Amino acid sequence: MKVQVKNNLVKEKKKLDEKLMGLNNFIRSVAFMDLTTRHRSLLESQATYMTKYSQVLRDRIIDITSQEEE
Repeated sequence: MKVQVKNNLVKEKKKLDEKLMGLNNFIRSVAFMDLTTRHRSLLESQATYMTKYSQVLRDRIIDITSQEEE
């Protein structure tokens, strides 16, 4: 069961990290500056939350991995 959970977490983190990379690339683009201040702020907040979410997934994967080794 833990193996399946871990595999699901790894897949979820990979997809999230790909989306986060795309968002961060957009934030660094010229097109980003064409957005309203509010929209830029919301996208920056989204990137922050996505980063935290990715870190939580990473920590969960680490915890499951360490439990497998016990």
